[in-house]
Amino acid sequence: MNVENFSLINQLLLGGVSPILERNKRFKNKHEGESCYIFGNGVSLKDMDLGCFSDKIGFGCNFLFFHKDFHKLNVRYYTEPPPYWYYPFWKNPYTKKRSVNKLSLTQRKFQKVFNSVDYFVNLSNAPVLFGNNIFYIHHFGKKSFDIDGFDLSGSFVYTGALHAMIGMAIYMGFKKAYLVGCDYTHSPQRILHFYEKGRGSRSYDNSYNEDYFNLARDKIELITITNSNSTSKTLKSITYKDYTGQNESYNENYNLVNSDILKTLDQYDGYQIF
Repeated sequence: MNVENFSLINQLLLGGVSPILERNKRFKNKHEGESCYIFGNGVSLKDMDLGCFSDKIGFGCNFLFFHKDFHKLNVRYYTEPPPYWYYPFWKNPYTKKRSVNKLSLTQRKFQKVFNSVDYFVNLSNAPVLFGNNIFYIHHFGKKSFDIDGFDLSGSFVYTGALHAMIGMAIYMGFKKAYLVGCDYTHSPQRILHFYEKGRGSRSYDNSYNEDYFNLARDKIELITITNSNSTSKTLKSITYKDYTGQNESYNENYNLVNSDILKTLDQYDGYQIF
């Protein structure tokens, strides 16, 4: 059965969605006035000791929990926002080919990591992923960002994990968020993930999500933590050394991620693993 076969299931879910999303109301202003960390998967994490970021509640996403030091963080909220991500088959975004979704199968092996966190996934995954700590988000076709798009219990607008985490932080009432490993917000940007090989290429496109950040900053103060040779043109920034008092120390991907996981990631075009 492929993804298209689940379209009817998804439509049925949307028809009775209110009780599902109303569960998210428990998070409204739960952390009013607090500060938090928002963790990306950028290559800048290779230079950082995650133990320096254990003093605040954290939001994690995607493959962050593959990092060997994930346990050092105080991640309470996590998201894997793509639709149909936990179905047994998927369409590779790079090759456009359908195959067994080994990445989500690998993630399921780490599901015990999420026993102590609240985990947010796209509503389309509801038939195959559920539990007391599993929560759902959906944009209901709304693509443009506005002040109403931060409603975690209704139409929640995002186009990626960073949008989702910032939106969740706003809904929960956090007043300030430090972005760690969110390298697209850096100037120059760095293009690579911490689980890939190398230091990553640099891009000088500094207009990344400027309109979105201008909107979000009306609700939350955003500060991105950069490397020593980076700043940011769209957000307030502070270097890792200035924030933590620690010098950067580079680690290659094989020092940060289990070799079996690297082998799984290497099966997918678009990742530079070995």
